[in-house]
Amino acid sequence: ISVDIPIVDDDIDEADEGFILLLEIVDPAVAPFVDLSTRNASLGRIDDNDVLRIGFEQARYEFPEDNKLREVVVIKVGGTITEQTYLIDVSASDGSALHGFDYIIG
Repeated sequence: ISVDIPIVDDDIDEADEGFILLLEIVDPAVAPFVDLSTRNASLGRIDDNDVLRIGFEQARYEFPEDNKLREVVVIKVGGTITEQTYLIDVSASDGSALHGFDYIIG
């Protein structure tokens, strides 16, 4: 015997969710003949598939050499929760510009 349980797909980036499955006897005439003393409950888990993607707003940034702080925008793509805080870290690796001489991160 199998039972189909429809799972609703949403666009919300959230933690995995759980629910409890229970077996119950609904026909009182059958109840005396059925033993539900073992494994009459089980846990169900819905694995969230709404992947949160973040990235730089632009593929390339060009800055004048003028001793000013420059903004680089990181955007969130996917999911519908906007009132949420995400902690990210930005690092860099040197090319022809050298950290500490031409730019400073961290």
